[in-house]
This record gives sequence, C-alpha cells and structure tokens, in this order.
Amino acid sequence: YLPLLHMMVSATCVLVPLAFMVYASFLYAPFWLACFMGFGVYQYVRVQFFMNGLLHFRHFTSHRPLFKSRWLNVLPNLYLDPLMGIPPLVFLLHHPIMHHMANNGIYDISTTEPYQRDSWLSYANYWLRFQLGAYIELPMYAWNSKRYGWFFGTLATITTFFLAVQYLADTQSGYATFCVFFMPWIYDHATDASRNWCQHLFVVDYDDPAPVETLFDYNCGLAYNLVDSLENRTQYNEGYHVIHHAWGGHHWSQVPDQFYECVDKLATNDNENTMCITFVRSDIWEVWRHVVARKLPKLVKNHYVHIPTRARPSPPTVGEVVTKLEARLNKLDQRWRKGPSEQAKKRKLFQRQKSQNLGPMLG
Repeated sequence: YLPLLHMMVSATCVLVPLAFMVYASFLYAPFWLACFMGFGVYQYVRVQFFMNGLLHFRHFTSHRPLFKSRWLNVLPNLYLDPLMGIPPLVFLLHHPIMHHMANNGIYDISTTEPYQRDSWLSYANYWLRFQLGAYIELPMYAWNSKRYGWFFGTLATITTFFLAVQYLADTQSGYATFCVFFMPWIYDHATDASRNWCQHLFVVDYDDPAPVETLFDYNCGLAYNLVDSLENRTQYNEGYHVIHHAWGGHHWSQVPDQFYECVDKLATNDNENTMCITFVRSDIWEVWRHVVARKLPKLVKNHYVHIPTRARPSPPTVGEVVTKLEARLNKLDQRWRKGPSEQAKKRKLFQRQKSQNLGPMLG
C-alpha cells in the first residue's frame, strides 16, 4: 500500500498547488508566461509524473480500500478525480460496480461486445460513447439496477462538476479552466476508453464451445493475460486481466500467484476448447497495433504463450491460434437473451456470480 499512499500524498502536495498556480498565472502573470505554465509545465508534470499513477491509484483503491475509514477512502476522489477530468465518485460506480458486475456484458455501458474490435471506425464509435454517453448511461444504469443512492449521488456530482467548471471559466479564467479540467477530461477519458477497449479485444460468442464451469473459465472468454510485461511492473499487475476480472478483490501482489495456480489447474483440463489467451513480453497497446494492422500471425508467433492442458498438451499451430483470435474479434449480437442456448445461459449465470468477487470497497 505504500506506493499508493506515496502517489496520493505526492499528488496532493504537488499537483493540487500547481493547479492553483495555473489559475494565478492566467489572472496575474503575463499571458505568454501563463500559457507556458498551463499548457507546458502543468501538462508535462501531470502527464509525465501523475496521470498513469493516479489512474492506477484510483483503480486499485476502488477494489481494495487504502484506509479503514470509508470516508477517508472517498476523500481523495473528491479532489483528485476532477484533476483527471472526471466528476467525483463516478469511477467508483463505473468500474468496480458496473464494469465488474456486468463484466463486459450486455449491461456494461463500456462493453466492447457490440463492436468489430479490429476496426478503427468501431473504436472511434466506442470512444465517443465512452466520452459522452457515459454521463447519461451511467445514472440510467444505477437507476435500472435499483442503486438509487448511487443514482442521485452520481447525478449530483456530475452536475456539480460541470457547473463548477463553467463557473470557474466565467468568473476566473477560461484558459486556466481549459488547462486544469478540460484537457484532462479529453485526454484521460480517451486513455481510459482505449485501455478498456484493448483489454477486452478478444471476446467469445455466447454460444462458443469454450467451457463455462468456473469464474476463471468465464473470464477467459472476455480478456487476456500479459506475463513478463513492463505493464505489470508499473500498473499493479493489471496485465493479468483475466485474473483481475475473476478475483477483483485480490491484492496486486497476489495476482501472479493466482495466475500460476490457475495454470496448474488447466494442466488437468480435458476440454479441448479451453483457451486462456496469454501473451509474453508485450502490452495492451502492442496487442492492439497488431490487431488493427491485421498482423495477428506476427503477434501469435512472437508473443503468444500456449498453456498446456490435458486435452491439448502440445502447442497449436500459428494458424489455429489466429483463427480462434479472429473469431473473438467479431462483434456480438446482444439480443441473445430472446432465446439463449444452454451455453449462453451459463455465461449469464456467471455474470451474476461475479458480484461475489469485487472486493470490500462496495460494502
């Protein structure tokens, strides 16, 4: 927990005063100096030293509280989230509650299922929905799932955030408000959308023959794992994304052990359709570049790791893996609820069971 505490304290002591300095610069300093401060110094410090760290601070602490007091856990969200362009508390509803419970499924407003995931046009459509639509769809999700406290709370923070930003732009400085709030709103949202898109590129169809007997099986069908990746060293092992979705409440230091425990269990698996997609010495951005450039054979040849099972002890050919990966990139028809097969019913059942593994933040 010390790296997380260090990030919170550093952001509080550096980024918050720096934001005030940007406003002071545009109010009292020469315009060229204020622009250098707001568009140069502030953006460089925020992006280079804090954006990635705060993103994963927010992510990790949404699953595992940093403090015993619930209010102390909420407090950093109230003043750090706006500096990342996000209204306070919105991430807590969006990620550990909505995204992990709906699990990239039909009730997840950030789902990648209805998109062709090797298409730039589909990604642009997804990003726009993530950037703009979330502020309408997220309160609707809270209402429809009978989380009325979250509905009114989120609606209040979203409204207050944008009214406060408008007030600061009108009464203080529009340029400073653009630097401190609007630029992070664009850039950080785009980063969040891109990360979720890249992490959930390979999604099985509802009727796919891949097994759905355990939570691990189920989550093998919506994400992939990264091993020996720099991403894991700097982002609290988030690269083990199948593990993260199956056991969201695990401490980041426990995630690799959980992965290798699952690998040992896979060794006794008799289902030839079992496939836990794993890449080595890569990251989500490299995976996406290979996908959109139609270079899956190169990705498989250089980075794919075969996890042997009893049914498939020897590695498949590059062509076999590419065929399976291509099938998982196709957009899905989410209307399967009208007449689901037994396999699809199993997937929906595990979607409900996911709520048991989200960590103590939810209460």
